[in-house]
Amino acid sequence: FGLTNFQQFNLEPCFARRVVLVSAAGFWRPRVRNENLDYLLRSGSWRFMRDRSVPPGERLGVLKWNRHPIYYRPGTSDLEIIYSILLQPDRKRVYRVPAAINPQVILDIGANIGVASLYFARLYPQAHIHAFEPVSDNFTLLARNVAPFPNMYLHHMALGGSSGRARMLASNSPLNMGGFSFYAAGSDPSRTLEVEMRRPDAILAELGISHVDLVKIDTEGAEYDILTSFSESVLGNLKWITGELHGERDPELLAFLSR
Repeated sequence: FGLTNFQQFNLEPCFARRVVLVSAAGFWRPRVRNENLDYLLRSGSWRFMRDRSVPPGERLGVLKWNRHPIYYRPGTSDLEIIYSILLQPDRKRVYRVPAAINPQVILDIGANIGVASLYFARLYPQAHIHAFEPVSDNFTLLARNVAPFPNMYLHHMALGGSSGRARMLASNSPLNMGGFSFYAAGSDPSRTLEVEMRRPDAILAELGISHVDLVKIDTEGAEYDILTSFSESVLGNLKWITGELHGERDPELLAFLSR
């Protein structure tokens, strides 16, 4: 599954909906070339540019995007996520969705600090957006970042193949705040946390959601367990799936989605 960073593909022969998934290998990493000027020009903020290289600390940074404040943790992967999802030209945005999709119900699975949710909320103000994030520090920023949007519904939990409590491992990079995973690859086994996990079919039934148009998924390897745990009716009527793959049962997932 040799995709370069954010090289996208469609599984058009698979079914009526479309699937766009990318390899996450090397997505977040400290950039070796100087991109400070690009960060400055695209963000319009000297502070945002400087915050790429400061040591992480207690201070939160804030960037105005479309007159909306986005809070982030300086010196961490938060800035790369904001840059990649919100500050790129439209043709390069990683979660670009065709206009014809026009989703009414969106699931942001692995919402992190809410950057993708903000992108969708701005693009689809009529949609109901459900954001799922299990890590408390990320969830706190998620709630703060999307607070002005009445169409956002937040769920402090992971999705997976079973319901109950589960152990997550932090990334082996202390700067990668979105790298919590259920899998050992790329993780630090000395840094763990316990989170609530729910099956997608169970939580959607509990929420009274019988139809979903768009799923964005970035769950550090849990994509197979999550997408194969949707009900057949919900999965069969999805219009678009976008997200990242992390090397955990990727061929099986693609085969499942191609049925």
